Order: sequence, then C-alpha cells, then structure tokens
Amino acid sequence: PFTLDYNTKKYKKIYFVSWKYIENYAKSIRRNQADMQLTAKQAGEQIGVNHITYRKLRSGGEVRTKTFEKAMAWLVKDY
Repeated sequence: PFTLDYNTKKYKKIYFVSWKYIENYAKSIRRNQADMQLTAKQAGEQIGVNHITYRKLRSGGEVRTKTFEKAMAWLVKDY
C-alpha cells in the first residue's frame, strides 16, 4: 500500500508486518493478557491501540510496523 504525502507530492510506502511467519507472538500476546487478567479492551489500551487492532494482534493478523513495535514493547515491559 502506498500513501500520497500531500506536502511533497511523493508516495511513501507503509510497511505492514505479516504474522504469518511469526505466529508465536500472537500466542505470547494472548498469554500475557491472561497472565495480567486483562480484558481485550484493557490490553489494547495498555498497548496503545484500539480494540479492533488488538483483535488483529492477538489473532495473528497483519498490522503496521509501529503497532507491532508497541505490542513487543508491551510484552517485554515487565522483564
């Protein structure tokens, strides 16, 4: 996918992380949510994403790189 930056009239690519090859992260997110006894809404708020994006994270769907980074930071926060 590409977006148009209206200020410079240049296209910039938005990268997405495909969890097809890294399914263990989705499992880790679900496990962390259960360990912390959080609802999906609470877990999404802690990560900094809305509930729809959180659903993608925990099911292994495609998310933006920035969202993936937020989720990984949430996973390692208590280590």
